[in-house]
Amino acid sequence: MTQYYATLEIPVGASKEDVNAAYHRLAKVYHPDLNPGNSSAEEKMKKINDAYTMLTGSQRAFNRNLGQSTAANGKEEERKASAVMTDYFTAIRSGDHIRAYSYISDFDKQYVTIQSFREWRESVARLFRVDSFRVVFSEDVPRLTLRKGMNANGKKLTISISEQNRLSGEVERFHTAKYCIRENGEWRVLLGYRDLNEIARVFENLSAKYEAGDMQKYWEEYCSNTCRELGILSKTGLVKEAEKEIYRAKRLKHPMFAAVFLMTLEPSSEARLLVRAADTIRATIRITDVCAYLGGGVFAVLYAGLKKRNAVSVTNRLKSRLEILAPSDCRFGQFAEKADFEPLIKKMLA
Repeated sequence: MTQYYATLEIPVGASKEDVNAAYHRLAKVYHPDLNPGNSSAEEKMKKINDAYTMLTGSQRAFNRNLGQSTAANGKEEERKASAVMTDYFTAIRSGDHIRAYSYISDFDKQYVTIQSFREWRESVARLFRVDSFRVVFSEDVPRLTLRKGMNANGKKLTISISEQNRLSGEVERFHTAKYCIRENGEWRVLLGYRDLNEIARVFENLSAKYEAGDMQKYWEEYCSNTCRELGILSKTGLVKEAEKEIYRAKRLKHPMFAAVFLMTLEPSSEARLLVRAADTIRATIRITDVCAYLGGGVFAVLYAGLKKRNAVSVTNRLKSRLEILAPSDCRFGQFAEKADFEPLIKKMLA
């Protein structure tokens, strides 16, 4: 191969642009049309043509092989991320919470200790037992937002779970989306929770209420704050969370912005598209932001501590992504007091 570079008078490994430039430069000197009757120039031009053909053909082959290699590497990374998520849920199902904790990201471990993780999983296990699960790769998320100014290379995975409600004995089946992120050359599960102690207390209270015979009332109250089908807050839960965010915003002197997204959905595809829309919103906003489903194809997002231009930018980006799923409209507003929040939402929905 080196002789072809020598024929074109360029260094070994020269770029495609250098190969092309050398070919055209030499052709102007040795082309038969410019050297009629000169057999040595004709022979030289043949060698130049052969060298050009071999080097450009090798470049195309290299690019083709590179593309195949990249695709193969992508599949391998999908497999690795799926394997980590599978190992995580296997550890959860077996009750090995220390091993499950080892699979979560270092980003999560800044906020979640092994003790709070174990207490959370033990409190959940007292109410629900995972019977089976299935992990399926969904899509690449090259810039998964973890917090303001911090993104990660992520992979989105869909987990189909079958679990038994220990209180009712019923088997419940649902789908949820989770993410793996790349850290130090390895895939890790993104937990995405900040206060596991609070979540653990919810399940502890559920168990205590059940033992006290008041389980149904407490469970209904918990469910009223959460849209379990989508894994995000309900309208009631959003109002309560807004109260907390307003308190934090006042203390830190941060502005508060909200956006609502109104999707027009066909009844035949509504359930499927709502799940995809909720996943899209979670993947676009920061972990510190709050999202909720208000019903009727309407989602709401609270931006905590974002500047207005950034909140507007995220809102526009979300609208574009949701419009891929279904026709969508959005409204944007600012509020400062708890009393202003619900009227603002109503005004944006009007």
